[in-house]
Amino acid sequence: MMCEGKFVTRDEIAKVPTPACTESWHPVAHSEVIDAVTDVVKMHDWQILDEQYGLAREGQMMFGVMRINRSSSPDWSRCIGIRNSHDQSFAVGLTAGISVMVCSNLAFGGSMVLKRRHTSRIELSVLVDAAVAELENEFLTLENVCEDLKIL
Repeated sequence: MMCEGKFVTRDEIAKVPTPACTESWHPVAHSEVIDAVTDVVKMHDWQILDEQYGLAREGQMMFGVMRINRSSSPDWSRCIGIRNSHDQSFAVGLTAGISVMVCSNLAFGGSMVLKRRHTSRIELSVLVDAAVAELENEFLTLENVCEDLKIL
């Protein structure tokens, strides 16, 4: 959802400068977050069907959704929501579900939400890999519930 800001491509996101670190805050480049999620999605043999990204507050906030093909039903697809900020307004976050909401006004939701503050100890690849492993179980649970509801 777009309340403020604009929809952009990955190339436009890559051009957003990442602020300098402080002693306790280590911002992560928006493109680095997207690339980390993409790499882990591909490692799980999933395919990104489509993706949409947005920037708000002059590039300080990035948000997006990836729709992936790995599903047991043609009736829905799995989605991963992503958000990141360069202005310390929120942590790096991932959400997942059959439907997710990621909005420029900081609303962020799905069946599960994982967040990690920008600190010197942030290891993005480890965070994303752990998140996607958890998401696999969440997706299976959601898909089973949806299949059961189709029978009713």
